[in-house]
Amino acid sequence: MPLNVRTIFKWSVLALAVLAVGLVAGTSLKETFFPTVDRGNSAANRQAARAQMHSLGVKKARAVVGFLWHTRPSHMKVFKVMFFDGYGEDCTQITDDARLARIRASSLNGLVSEFALAETASAVWSNSACFDSCGEGKYGVSKVDLMDDETRPSPNLVIRPSPMRTANDLHPEDGDELETKQFLASPASTASTRNDALLRAPIASDDSCIVKMLIRAGADVDARGDNENTPLMNAADGARWNDLRALLAAGANVNVQDFGGETALIQAAHLGDLTAVKILLEAGADPRVVSKSGETALDLALKWGHPQIADLIRRFSVRPAT
Repeated sequence: MPLNVRTIFKWSVLALAVLAVGLVAGTSLKETFFPTVDRGNSAANRQAARAQMHSLGVKKARAVVGFLWHTRPSHMKVFKVMFFDGYGEDCTQITDDARLARIRASSLNGLVSEFALAETASAVWSNSACFDSCGEGKYGVSKVDLMDDETRPSPNLVIRPSPMRTANDLHPEDGDELETKQFLASPASTASTRNDALLRAPIASDDSCIVKMLIRAGADVDARGDNENTPLMNAADGARWNDLRALLAAGANVNVQDFGGETALIQAAHLGDLTAVKILLEAGADPRVVSKSGETALDLALKWGHPQIADLIRRFSVRPAT
């Protein structure tokens, strides 16, 4: 039976619709994992902020921006700006009162805030972090870094879900040394909240100063999270080598297992983190531990194609007991 013009038209429209849906889905998926940020709109603020950073000896500035999600971020508010005298995160935050007063008396705080708002406004939601919790009207947070050196580009901005916060809330999970001190001196600091803060600290940053502050204040170095994970596991899972060393130095149990029977060593071997594996093995991690799935750290290193890690584990496996 020959096709008439109406049938051909109908099927053509349907094919174009399917193609359009596929293209949109592909774009959405790409943006989910590779967020695109239009930094052109904030170029002037970026340049002016860098000039101020050079004059004040600030290497890095970080703004924390809260917002409501309505197709794009809206109702944005900069909650704080942190300043660092190094590009890394380990104990580089500027906390001296006199120096902070000079920085905040300049225009740098405002320039970084404007830059961060422009960056956040053009960012996309990280669905990989949302699971089923994202949607219209959800509250989120972004952390926007600006380096004084234009050859050191800021990382891609990813905005994530967060509890609603106010300007007076304390959030030690932001990786903020000053706010961690305020938290520990406040009524909000209890045994439970200190443990929670220590669990979150290696997720937020690789600043061992924060980890040490929380441990000195009484946080349990082997505190357990929802999946029986410990701060040491969270550090191993995020390549937080400074936090890893600080936790081990404080006596963290290197061979404790989570809900799935995995140790920090098993997680680091799975992820291919050679440095973390070496740190853990040198601290006494047992490579013979078997997870509930029946795999050791060596099994996962071989399974996921990490030959250097496999060789390192083998060398430690044949060491005589001490």
